[in-house]
Amino acid sequence: MRCLPRLALALICATSGAAAAAESADHATQAAAPATQVASADPGANEPCSWDSSAQQGEGVVVEGLDWTRRNLYSNVCSWARWFDHFFGDERFSAATAQQVGGELTYVVEGREGVGTRGRPSLSLRVPLPNLNKRLHFFVDREDERNTAAGPADITRAGASAPVAGSSDVSRIGFGYEKLPDLTSLLKFRTGVRVSGGLRPFAEAQYRTLFGQTEATHWRFSETFFWRRPDGFGETTLLDWEANLRPGVLFRWFNDATVSQITQRVGWVSGASLFFDLGERRAIQVQAVWSGDTGAPVRVANYGPRLTYRQSLGRPWLFGEVYVGRDYPQQSLDQPRVSQDYVGVKLELQFGRERQAPHPVMPPAALPRDGAPPGEPGR
Repeated sequence: MRCLPRLALALICATSGAAAAAESADHATQAAAPATQVASADPGANEPCSWDSSAQQGEGVVVEGLDWTRRNLYSNVCSWARWFDHFFGDERFSAATAQQVGGELTYVVEGREGVGTRGRPSLSLRVPLPNLNKRLHFFVDREDERNTAAGPADITRAGASAPVAGSSDVSRIGFGYEKLPDLTSLLKFRTGVRVSGGLRPFAEAQYRTLFGQTEATHWRFSETFFWRRPDGFGETTLLDWEANLRPGVLFRWFNDATVSQITQRVGWVSGASLFFDLGERRAIQVQAVWSGDTGAPVRVANYGPRLTYRQSLGRPWLFGEVYVGRDYPQQSLDQPRVSQDYVGVKLELQFGRERQAPHPVMPPAALPRDGAPPGEPGR
């Protein structure tokens, strides 16, 4: 648990210099500008990264440490983005742009039979860069290595808090470009480095779309082409079907398949989830997952159920999860399939002015986009 405050403190300290530089640059710009341009009807125009205290109304009694962490994460990340973006042009980093800055700080503690207990801190953020391009952004995320090419918004539906036994985590840092051809499709390009035993470059292009929509159901399709070291070129296909069975109950059937040059096999994951809205910002997810690789001696390498409970912890931006599950892995035909129980706890702190999901504990029934407010169990 010591890693979480250190992670937040390291980010704040690293960006404090950028914040001071951005503030000095703004003061110099304002001093040279005519008085008629300094005056603005937008109260956040001069200090777009300043913290709006009115945004804290309705949160109840402020928890000193968590509120300080959230406030400084947002202010310093936003100031760093404004300072960095200033190198590429003179367009002002407006309050509307600052509202797009956001992310989440999480910490997961999981105990798994035969493996032990481990803690996994993670930081994800999304920062717009308007002077480079209106659609360009800087990102940091951390996801399960097996599914990284699919993107974080896709992984959530399979339960990223409890990775398959034997998998490892990988962080990604880079730049992304997104375009919306229409209201139901998304075209995305990303490039950067994967931090996993060193710095490994990657690049990917992805197309996502919704189709077959009715009042209660829709299909979601995603195709990703990627290159990354050491896997080489590869491709990931995802197909989901969602149905609102009744108010507060959502069913999701999900499938994905990945192939790369290094594996020469198709790794697949399939499963189903039921989400129940319990009211008062609480939800339960019941899930069953199967996974394997084509051409492997064991057709189904692992399967198992999982139960997750998620709720808001007294603040609109603070969430907690508790999950339990059981895996049934099998590595070879000459070894019996064994059971492996696991239990975990997750704490999630969201920061940013627009990090509120339409429903904070149920998955949004809309096209998933990177940087969208997280809202479902497993994220």
